[in-house]
Amino acid sequence: MAASGGAWKAGSFFNPNSARVVDFEQFAEQRNAGRFAWDVSTQRMPGVSPKQKQRVIKEQNIKQHEQSQRRQSAREEYDDLVSRGVIRPPNHIEKLIRTARGHEDNQSVQAARRSLDKKGVRW
Repeated sequence: MAASGGAWKAGSFFNPNSARVVDFEQFAEQRNAGRFAWDVSTQRMPGVSPKQKQRVIKEQNIKQHEQSQRRQSAREEYDDLVSRGVIRPPNHIEKLIRTARGHEDNQSVQAARRSLDKKGVRW
């Protein structure tokens, strides 16, 4: 099923009569449980005492643990909504369409566009 024009809303194909298409990463971002972001500055930290460095690393580990817990609860909620049919994960074509709408210089965008062209899908 190819999408055209204004059929796409908020990054997912919108059909009011069916389940909303949302992948886990979109769902997690909406619930402040996106991917981890390790701060490189905690690895280097020149001119800082070992005790200060340990304190910063400990704080970063606490943040990562909290993020991991938020992400786990988001995963459970996502799986529950998928099982109830409220939302559904995107199929392969929908993922390709989303990728194909990226910047034309990216190799992944070019590959997605070629793949969709071969399948005869308008993106």
